[in-house]
Amino acid sequence: MIDTNVCKDCKTKDCISKTYHYKFTARSCTSELYPAKISDNRSCILCGQCHKSCTKDNIAIQKQRFATDLFTDIKLSWAEIAFFMIVSSFVVYEIFVEWSVSKKIIMAIPGWINHSLNVSGCLTGTINAISLFVILPLIFYMIFVIIKKVIAKESLKRSFTQIVLAILPVTASMHLLKSVLKTTSRIPYWDFAFSDPKGVKTALLLTNNPELLNTDILAIISPYIGIIAILLSIGGIVLSIIIIRKQQFENRTSKIITVIAVFVYAGIFLITLTVWRMF
Repeated sequence: MIDTNVCKDCKTKDCISKTYHYKFTARSCTSELYPAKISDNRSCILCGQCHKSCTKDNIAIQKQRFATDLFTDIKLSWAEIAFFMIVSSFVVYEIFVEWSVSKKIIMAIPGWINHSLNVSGCLTGTINAISLFVILPLIFYMIFVIIKKVIAKESLKRSFTQIVLAILPVTASMHLLKSVLKTTSRIPYWDFAFSDPKGVKTALLLTNNPELLNTDILAIISPYIGIIAILLSIGGIVLSIIIIRKQQFENRTSKIITVIAVFVYAGIFLITLTVWRMF
C-alpha cells in the first residue's frame, strides 16, 4: 500500500468489489481481503489482481526479508494452530519412515492401538493417521502449553502460538530434507526415465531383475546427504532461536519453556538422523 488515505477516500473500492470478482484480469480479491488492512502474508496468495484492479494505482507489491513475518507478534487463529500441529507431526512421520528402525518405532503406538481395539483392514490407516497426526502432536504441545500456562502464566492460545511459530523453522527444514532424500533416492531410475517415460516396461523389468538397477551412486552421495541432514537440522534450530528472541513473552520462564520445546522437537530429528546416517 502506497497511501492509506487514498484507499479511505476511494468510492468504488475496485479491489474488493464483488462486481469484478469474475473478470478475466484486473479482478477484485475473491478472498475478500482489503489490501489497505493486510498486515502480513498469511492470507494473501500474491495473485496480483488487486494491483491490476486499482484505478488509483495505489497498490504496490514490495519485497521483504526472509521470514520477516515470523519475527513479528503474529496472532494465529485456532485453525492455523491446529493445521501446523498436524503438519509438524506429519514431517516427523516423513523423516522417520525413511529408515526402517525409526519407522518401526513411530508405528509402534498406532500398531498397539490397532491391536488393542482389534482393528483390521482399511480402518487401520485411519487409526494410524489419528494417532500420528492428532493424538501424539496434541499430547506433545499440550505438555508445554500447560506448563507455560501454570508456571509462566501465559494464556492458552498465546502459548500455542509461541510454540508453533518457534517450531516452524525446524519443521520447514526437515520437510526440505525429505525432498532431498526423495530426489536423490530416485537418481538410479533416471536412465530408465528417458528410455521408458511411461515406466510400465521398466517396472516389470526391475521387478523380475532387480539387479539391473545400479545403486552405486547412492553409496557415493550418502555421506553428503548425511551432512546436509545435520546442517538443515542445525539451521532450523538457529532460525527458531532467532524467532524466540523476537517473540514477546510474559516472562523469562515462558521463553525458556519454548526453547525447551524446540530442542525436544529438533532433538527427535537430530538423534534419529545421526544414528541413521552414521551407524
